[in-house]
Amino acid sequence: DAQESRGLGDVYKRQVYIYLLASLGVSVCFPKNKFLIYLNITLMLFLGIMRGITVGTDCLGYSFDYYILDNFGDVYKIYHSFEIGFVTLIIYFKKYITEDYLTFVSCLFIPFFWGCLKLIHYRKQSIPLALFFLYTWGYYFAAYNIMRQMMALGIMLFFMPLLYKGKYLKFSISVIITALLFHQSGLFMLLLIPLHYIVTVRQIFPCKKVLYAALVVSFASFFVGKAYLQSLLNPFLALFDTKYVNYVLGFEEEELGLIGNLGQTLVACMLVYLYRRGKMDMEMIAFTVAVVLYNLLGIFSSAAPRLTQYWTILGIVLLPYFVNENGTRKKKIFLLVLFSYSLLRFFNAFYVNNAGEINPYILR
Repeated sequence: DAQESRGLGDVYKRQVYIYLLASLGVSVCFPKNKFLIYLNITLMLFLGIMRGITVGTDCLGYSFDYYILDNFGDVYKIYHSFEIGFVTLIIYFKKYITEDYLTFVSCLFIPFFWGCLKLIHYRKQSIPLALFFLYTWGYYFAAYNIMRQMMALGIMLFFMPLLYKGKYLKFSISVIITALLFHQSGLFMLLLIPLHYIVTVRQIFPCKKVLYAALVVSFASFFVGKAYLQSLLNPFLALFDTKYVNYVLGFEEEELGLIGNLGQTLVACMLVYLYRRGKMDMEMIAFTVAVVLYNLLGIFSSAAPRLTQYWTILGIVLLPYFVNENGTRKKKIFLLVLFSYSLLRFFNAFYVNNAGEINPYILR
């Protein structure tokens, strides 16, 4: 009876995510309702900063290292490899603010969420739609798990206006400092600089046939086989730290799976087909390339494609842009596929597979 009661309790706690999904869906239907917009922003922020220690794999995993780190000499005692900025943040947070771990976790979530809102506002896209895709495509929940990377991503999103204005030096300095301090994978954001220059300044846009081919071939590579492709990449993997390579290649948790990758690739193909040159040129190419890389890296594990989140996150402004474009019959089919896939992705990742171990939701 006790086990049955606990199971029912877990099911009930899972419904929190359904209630928020429903609220986001209603807001999409009534995009001018500011009450719903502020309500959803408040709910997303509240759930993010008030979650318990077991909501998110790394949320629990980081706690052991957090309590060990009292000074810089303790970096050799912890399990995870943290950048110097993150170590410094922990030490001085404990020294001058509080030793409470969950308060520290709350502070990691805020920069990510703030950065996303900053990007949405700057690109002048529908907030209800952007929040819906931020939620259903899993970026919101990634901040529950890979907290350090998503915090770094949020900080970089805050500096994105520098890129759009062509202030490449200031943007690169901001990215480099943030990446070296908090998560070195963030250096991947620097590649947006040549992409922005080529696509936006020089106005060189790749042929759609090339984009189709890249998407199809990358998805088909899933069937080539993990062992064969790994043998080709071994010389390149040797350039990286052994601990990191073992972590990436040994991570077996499924998030999207074959059907999920197919749906994401199909959405990207439809975006390429419907897109007309204009406001979102850089986001369009960045998102497409990121899906290609996601397919290729996903052959090895679900940890490897995390690198692509620095570019796929641009989908939170790209997808609303497509939804709000003038409608055609082909666009209606696209919208049906897009929203169906978004809901399927949400339920498959976070209910069927419980990616990032975000279920059941527990308040701190």
